[in-house]
Amino acid sequence: MKNQSVLRALNVIAEKHLNIIYTRSLHNHYWIFLSNISRTNTTG
Repeated sequence: MKNQSVLRALNVIAEKHLNIIYTRSLHNHYWIFLSNISRTNTTG
Protein backbone atom coordinates (compact mmCIF):
# COMPACT_ATOMS: atom_id res chain seq x y z
CA MET A 1 0.00 0.00 0.00
CA LYS A 2 2.87 2.36 0.75
CA ASN A 3 4.33 1.89 -2.72
CA GLN A 4 0.98 2.76 -4.31
CA SER A 5 0.75 6.07 -2.45
CA VAL A 6 4.32 6.93 -3.46
CA LEU A 7 3.54 6.12 -7.08
CA ARG A 8 0.38 8.20 -6.92
CA ALA A 9 2.32 11.15 -5.50
CA LEU A 10 4.95 10.81 -8.26
CA ASN A 11 2.19 10.72 -10.89
CA VAL A 12 0.67 13.93 -9.52
CA ILE A 13 4.07 15.66 -9.51
CA ALA A 14 4.80 14.47 -13.04
CA GLU A 15 1.40 15.67 -14.27
CA LYS A 16 1.91 19.11 -12.73
CA HIS A 17 5.39 19.34 -14.24
CA LEU A 18 4.11 18.32 -17.69
CA ASN A 19 1.26 20.82 -17.42
CA ILE A 20 3.72 23.62 -16.65
CA ILE A 21 5.93 22.66 -19.61
CA TYR A 22 2.89 22.32 -21.88
CA THR A 23 1.39 25.70 -20.95
CA ARG A 24 4.80 27.39 -21.29
CA SER A 25 5.31 25.98 -24.78
CA LEU A 26 1.74 26.97 -25.69
CA HIS A 27 2.42 30.52 -24.53
CA ASN A 28 5.63 30.64 -26.56
CA HIS A 29 3.87 29.40 -29.70
CA TYR A 30 1.05 31.88 -29.13
CA TRP A 31 3.40 34.84 -28.83
CA ILE A 32 5.39 33.76 -31.90
CA PHE A 33 2.09 33.41 -33.77
CA LEU A 34 0.97 36.89 -32.67
CA SER A 35 4.29 38.50 -33.55
CA ASN A 36 4.19 36.85 -36.98
CA ILE A 37 0.69 38.22 -37.60
CA SER A 38 1.67 41.73 -36.53
CA ARG A 39 4.81 41.53 -38.69
CA THR A 40 2.85 40.52 -41.79
CA ASN A 41 0.27 43.23 -41.09
CA THR A 42 2.92 45.97 -40.92
CA THR A 43 4.74 44.80 -44.07
CA GLY A 44 1.64 43.95 -46.10
